Amino acid sequence: MNQQTTQPCSYCHKQIDGDARYPQKLCKECMVLLTDNAGRPVGFRNNGMMGTGCEGFYLDSKERYESSLCYIKNDQFAAQEHRFGGIVVEKVIKK
Repeated sequence: MNQQTTQPCSYCHKQIDGDARYPQKLCKECMVLLTDNAGRPVGFRNNGMMGTGCEGFYLDSKERYESSLCYIKNDQFAAQEHRFGGIVVEKVIKK
């Protein structure tokens, strides 16, 4: 029997597909809330035709965003390439 696992989105806590590799990931709805540290909306995509790597861009101008760090209000997140393609954004847990 194949049991589907879930986990909470690290921001809104809605249940999403579980992923042991990315336990602090955001849901798709919360990914549209991402900003830089000044509050300007940002997004992330794979680099190039082969989809390798991760690059950030400003949603209002498509100019390059030079960081993988992003925010929703006072919470900090980091974007990276997902192991099997696409982008995953996870909450940064301070130790």
